[in-house]
Amino acid sequence: MAFATAVIGLGTSIAGQISQASSTADSAEATGKSQKQAYDYNASVYKQEAELIDRKTDLSVYRQRKAAKKLNSQQRASYAKAGVLLDGSPTAVLVDSAAEAEMDIMVTKYNSEIEKNKALSSADYQTYLGTQAEETGERNANAAWATAGGNIASTLLTQASNWATRSIPTKKGT
Repeated sequence: MAFATAVIGLGTSIAGQISQASSTADSAEATGKSQKQAYDYNASVYKQEAELIDRKTDLSVYRQRKAAKKLNSQQRASYAKAGVLLDGSPTAVLVDSAAEAEMDIMVTKYNSEIEKNKALSSADYQTYLGTQAEETGERNANAAWATAGGNIASTLLTQASNWATRSIPTKKGT
């Protein structure tokens, strides 16, 4: 009867360890997946930001070109009103104004490209962090199972040793 009780106790202990390992592993995996979802969401926000930067840049370039054309038209009208021929200095001023406007557009595009690349880089980093979080969750789950396996093996060896010690006959009178 004592042996049966010990076996039942051992089985209960092992079942508890398996249950605890299962719970810990499930929690670790769920945490990793949850963190990955959060990082993936952040990555999608950064990607949307990059798209908006492109749209903002297009609008800004459109407005700058429109303003440059308006300035060019106003300059031409002023020259015409004053009776100035579009030779020499007036032409140089028009060309210089157009070149300056185009340079401003190039600077706008360059700055926007830097801003967009920062957003895309942040998106990539968030994706990386998400992958790392998910893998960490999986490693922690595997570690929980490995720890449980070690604990169960230790429990079995200890119990086997105890049973073996009890069943060895001892000499009386020595």
